Amino acid sequence: MFPVTLQGLGKWELVYSGTFSLSESAKSLEPREIPLLADNRYLVVGARSTLAKPTWIRAGYLTQFLENINVDDNVIFPGTGNPGNTVDTDTKIIKLNVIQLVIFPDLATTYRLFFTPVRWLKNLNLSI
Repeated sequence: MFPVTLQGLGKWELVYSGTFSLSESAKSLEPREIPLLADNRYLVVGARSTLAKPTWIRAGYLTQFLENINVDDNVIFPGTGNPGNTVDTDTKIIKLNVIQLVIFPDLATTYRLFFTPVRWLKNLNLSI
C-alpha cells in the first residue's frame, strides 16, 4: 500500500511537456536536463513517439540528480581534482507509448531530472 493517496481529481498536474526532434546533423535525439525543480518523489511520466515501430518498448532513461552535494571528484576519480556539486541518485527506464508511475528515492526536498532518449527514436514527446 502506498503511504499517499494517488487517486482522485486534482492529485496530478502537468509540470513538464517537451518534444525531442532529430536535427538534420544528428544521428540520435539529444539528452537534456528537464527544466524543473521537482519536489515530489511520485511522478507520472508519458513518452510517445509517432515514428516508433510497434515492437519498440523503451523511450529512454529518466535520471534524478541532487545539486549542492559538494564532493571532491579526486576522492572518487583520483587525479581529476575537480570539485563537483551534483550527484546522480537513481535512473528509471521510461517505457514508450504508455503512462507510468515513477517513484524516486526520498533523499532531498527538491531534485532535478535529466532525460536520455534511446538512440533509435527519431521523435519523442515527453510529459511529466
